[in-house]
Amino acid sequence: MSSVDEQHISLPQMQMPCSRRSFLKHAFWGIGLAATALITQSCGTDVIRTPGTAVQASTLRAVLYGTPAKVETFANLTQRFERAYPGRKVAWIPVQAVEWDEYFGKVITMIASGQSIDLVEVGTEGLQIFANKEIIQPLDPFVQADQSEICEYFSDVAPQLVEVMLHKGHLYMLPWLQGAAVIFYNKQLFAQAGLEPPADDWSVDDFLGSAQQISALGDDVFGFGWPNRHWGGIIPWIFVNDSNLLTEKHQSGGEWLWQTFYADNRIAQEAGGGFAWQHSRANDPRNVEALQFLQDLTWQHAVAPSPTDHGQLANFFSTNRLGMLPAHRFMVGRLISAGMQPGDFDVTFMPRWRSQRHQFGTSGMAILSDSYSPDLAWTLIKWMIRPDEMSEYVQGGVHTSARRSVTNDPIQHAHIGPENWHVFYDVFDTIPDTAPIPAPPIAKDMTNTLVKYVGLAMANELSPHDAMERMHTDLRARLRHLDV
Repeated sequence: MSSVDEQHISLPQMQMPCSRRSFLKHAFWGIGLAATALITQSCGTDVIRTPGTAVQASTLRAVLYGTPAKVETFANLTQRFERAYPGRKVAWIPVQAVEWDEYFGKVITMIASGQSIDLVEVGTEGLQIFANKEIIQPLDPFVQADQSEICEYFSDVAPQLVEVMLHKGHLYMLPWLQGAAVIFYNKQLFAQAGLEPPADDWSVDDFLGSAQQISALGDDVFGFGWPNRHWGGIIPWIFVNDSNLLTEKHQSGGEWLWQTFYADNRIAQEAGGGFAWQHSRANDPRNVEALQFLQDLTWQHAVAPSPTDHGQLANFFSTNRLGMLPAHRFMVGRLISAGMQPGDFDVTFMPRWRSQRHQFGTSGMAILSDSYSPDLAWTLIKWMIRPDEMSEYVQGGVHTSARRSVTNDPIQHAHIGPENWHVFYDVFDTIPDTAPIPAPPIAKDMTNTLVKYVGLAMANELSPHDAMERMHTDLRARLRHLDV
């Protein structure tokens, strides 16, 4: 797709039942409006009201998860889009937060306070939150109207990434960025420990043996480090142990999409209308085993420090004090910025346990249900998913594109690495059962519960068995009345 035709701005506007006024009745995650007011001051909207016509906004308001510096990364894209559509403007609104759940809470408060927003960046963790409250609108009619134009995009995106963007048979976002947790390993420490690079099909026993040999290099050297969080924490280990934190099933629906764009795709034959995570499996023996494995890395084998954030892990790794860590391509940019050379590190799959199923998250831009300009918002989404725009945005190893052609483009990895960059998309193409992190409408509460009890086990205050039993009890109570 080299351009977007002006005629696509005039698609029929969808009428959705949720206005900002009615949403106030359903607002949750109370966050002080005083904090929101600081954001509101810089986010006024310019609205054109033409007698006898619907309200149209001259400027699209798009909310991003990140700092003001993130807005700067959209400068070139914005300039090109605005040149293609004279008179149309895009105002990017950054919302800072430590994690996605905090970001979602702030965005919901902004909407409840009456701010004019057309698009919002949403990750896997928040899709069902926003969709269930009808804050965002389905893209089904837009995709169907532009079928011939959008077909190329779907041919370039793994079906696993698409299905998690559906809910109850409706498509709410087009995957833009994605991240599957893989293992980064320090080649210098592997060489010093006399280790060969990990094979694609290495085992959990291979992983532990490597971690032990690396830790033997010095008292201040650890074989592995990981963060206690939703994405990239215990969940990858639960997945490779062929389990999940919650029950997982495919929702009904979605045939309109799969039969149109993925008719010949073998992986898509099992896809449905989204995912339903309805019941807790936290106390499943395999989940207890996964937590026991991680606890033992610290308390029995002494090959891992206490869980810490990715920033600290990158610091340990880049100063040759850490042999392995879980991350996706964003870590490449961090390691290069920290002074590492492309040949100093590489990536491989998570080790095989009972399975080698990987976990992933993805994100995209969703259109608000009461956007003044849903047609123009859809046009911007199509512009953002162009291969040239995606390629420029993720260059330098700052993130992973949802497009196969971009992620597998050797130019993306030239001069920065890693050598085995194929792993970043092979987790979808060669491991068909790779699946999204569990993300029910109570994702915020689920994450807090998960982090709490994993933390207690890692502090050796609870046994893995007791931690997962208590987690199971809490999650059962929170999921009892869930509408999925």
